Amino acid sequence: MSDIQIIPAGIEQAGLIADLSRQTFYETFASDNTQEDMDRFMNEQFTRDILMAEVGQPSVYFFVAYCDHEPAGYLKMKESESLELFQHQPSIEIARLYALSQFIGKGIGAALMQAALQFGEQQEKQWIWLGVWERNLRAIRFYEKWGFRKIAEKDFLLGNDLQRESSPAFGPRVQAVVVYNSNPVAVAPESARVVQGFAREDLFTVVL
Repeated sequence: MSDIQIIPAGIEQAGLIADLSRQTFYETFASDNTQEDMDRFMNEQFTRDILMAEVGQPSVYFFVAYCDHEPAGYLKMKESESLELFQHQPSIEIARLYALSQFIGKGIGAALMQAALQFGEQQEKQWIWLGVWERNLRAIRFYEKWGFRKIAEKDFLLGNDLQRESSPAFGPRVQAVVVYNSNPVAVAPESARVVQGFAREDLFTVVL
């Protein structure tokens, strides 16, 4: 059995986080997108410098998964702003959760998810939420297994390709179904209230 460890990452691991981010993103999405769109996204929005600068930012937390002492994946969590959808209760976002392709099937995704839920509990969050690309069916099944369910949709621009991601959430009460567009607002259907500020810039996924 592989030895899996999840270690909090700081500024000294910024380069490692950036390299893991770029490699796992490319491995996950290159086959479903054009080379032009991938290159544009990687070279404009997902550069090594941009990713390194994320590490150490306030309210942003990174963890690295090691499998038999080798870097195998990573987790990014981000404190959420007060969201009306969650009745302004404390919430935290699983912004990214990835494993390198050679470690798929070794339990890296499960270990990172367990670490995410434990961290959210330690931070006394009432809600843990994330987003996932609608075509990433393996990730969606994984999230549902962990108790997440879909509450929203929004669009995501990768290069020139407008894509859609959904936002599952894990928490005590998820009732409203919301819909996102490229100028995200959320509408709770029962009351038709407009909820501002529930938008994210990242494309979120998990690779098992």
